[in-house]
Formats: sequence, C-alpha cells, structure tokens
Amino acid sequence: MMKFVQYQLENNAIVQESHKSVFQYNDEFGLGYFWNIDKSNDTLGTQYTHHGGVPRSQCFMYIIPKHNMGAFIITNQSGMNTASKMLAILNPVFDELIQQSK
Repeated sequence: MMKFVQYQLENNAIVQESHKSVFQYNDEFGLGYFWNIDKSNDTLGTQYTHHGGVPRSQCFMYIIPKHNMGAFIITNQSGMNTASKMLAILNPVFDELIQQSK
C-alpha cells in the first residue's frame, strides 16, 4: 500500500487524471474517480482520501501532495466509532509532521 501512496505523490499524467474532481459539492469538497477531495485545510492543502473496509476491518488512505506525505492505516476492528478513532490517531501525526517540516 505504501508503494501506491508513493505513486500517488508522483506528478505524472495518470496521477493527475486520478486526482481530478468529477463532482464538486462545494468549494472545499468534491469527489474524484477514487478519492474524496478535501480543500478545507489551508495548512495541509488539498487532501485526497479514501475510507473503506469490510466486516471487521476498516482502513483510511491519505495523499497530501503539498507536504509530499501520505498515510495508510488499517485495523482489524470495525464499529460505529472506528473511523473517528482512526482519524483521531492520524490528525496529530499530520500536525506533528507539518510542524517538523517548517
């Protein structure tokens, strides 16, 4: 999965096409072919995210080109609060990495 994250950070025609918005909800949020496209956080810049799973498992993938950063997190537990708990883990990691890059 990390090879896929790394590929998504490359600036080539295939990646650019996959990051195009095909539906815009508003100025900050849209959908691409595979990605949720979030522009609501100026510090992170445009984020390409995907959440998925199967019974008893969930995962998130983040691509954050502005900081040449991506993440993939997976758990073997799935419940009503799993997604929010996973985000609660990822957000401080992103914040710390951004602080270190300044």
